[in-house]
Amino acid sequence: MAPEDQSMPAISEDTDSIAASDERLMGEEATHEELKTVDLEERMASEIARGMASGGRSQNDLESADGHHSSNDKSSLLNAGDGEGGSTLINWNMRSHQIEAVLLSAVVLLLFLALSGGCWLLGTNAELRSVRVGLSAAYVRAEQEEAKAEGSPGPEQEQRFTLSNACANDLNDADGGAPIVSCMLYAAGASGIGLAITSMALALLLLAHAVLTELHIRGRLKPFLEKLPPDLSEEKLAMVLREGPLVAWGLLLLFEYLTLFVYAIKVPETLGAGGVAFGYSYGLVRLAMVVSAAAAASYLALARGMGEVLVTEVLDGLKAATACADRKSAVLQGLMLLGLLCEVLLWVERPGWGGLLQLYGLWSVQCKLEMAMYSCASLVAVGMDALSIVTPTLPPPPVTMMMVLWVLVIDRVAILGALRFYRLAFV
Repeated sequence: MAPEDQSMPAISEDTDSIAASDERLMGEEATHEELKTVDLEERMASEIARGMASGGRSQNDLESADGHHSSNDKSSLLNAGDGEGGSTLINWNMRSHQIEAVLLSAVVLLLFLALSGGCWLLGTNAELRSVRVGLSAAYVRAEQEEAKAEGSPGPEQEQRFTLSNACANDLNDADGGAPIVSCMLYAAGASGIGLAITSMALALLLLAHAVLTELHIRGRLKPFLEKLPPDLSEEKLAMVLREGPLVAWGLLLLFEYLTLFVYAIKVPETLGAGGVAFGYSYGLVRLAMVVSAAAAASYLALARGMGEVLVTEVLDGLKAATACADRKSAVLQGLMLLGLLCEVLLWVERPGWGGLLQLYGLWSVQCKLEMAMYSCASLVAVGMDALSIVTPTLPPPPVTMMMVLWVLVIDRVAILGALRFYRLAFV
């Protein structure tokens, strides 16, 4: 027992020394942390002082710098070059009504030109004279001898016949129950007038809605809204403003299609000798329907959110052709835009889907794999367009449409050459 009692004080002394050393280490660590905190605070204070001393930029400068960084972060692939950033993206949703107004203005102009034009149908009568037919009148080209006898300098003089009068005269002279060409043309023209005017009225209504909505967003209609009767139901008004444009867009496309369809099934197959062909006035309605479809797609995407991502990418690609700093992208997208314009204009002469190929090129201009696919499709399209140029047709297409087709072929060849030059295809 005695040796054990003697070892007890030694153990307690060791325990006390260990505890003291731990307390000393903890104290040193706390002191070190305090020194680090003080040093960090001093460093932050010096940085703040240095920034205040070297400051001098205004708030506008800071905002412009922030906008510059955000534009670099948000630049689209269509605008970006090889290692270079593009321009700032546009909030197309805020400009949806402006886009609608521009496209609807074009639709109204095209429908007005179609209604006032006198070339809905082309053909040859029984006397082998060229005839062009409008909605209310027909124009028969006089022979060269008759034109000279009447004092005309050339064979381009035309005789005008009102379809209603011609139908009445032919009905009086008709012997049997054979269809009367003039009456068929009169019925087709009357239907075309009614449907085309309805289409233009719907386009004007949608144009007014787009303009008024844009003015309301800018706060220009506040004085007029305050004058509305207090008993007007806000829920019904909101429902009409929300669902009305959607119904009007559907009716516009429907009546434009009916204008083309009803006129086509009512016109005769011949004017007396040979077949008939539709003229440029009929093609203007077809072009108006294409523009209306584009405007309706922008409304559904930007105002309703249906397919918004795809439409936004296409619009960014269209903007990039004029705002892109990269020469390669600017050249390619500029040529593709020219091709898209030619494809749209050719709808006056005949329907075609080559514009979708140009949109695909604008959407995928930065992807080499998709550019290779676009190049192959463009090579086939060049061959088909060349066949369209050399293939004879009766009646021959207008000179303006042939010029547009030639520009389209040259543009496609230029695109293929640019893709080869920039090593995006055929490498």
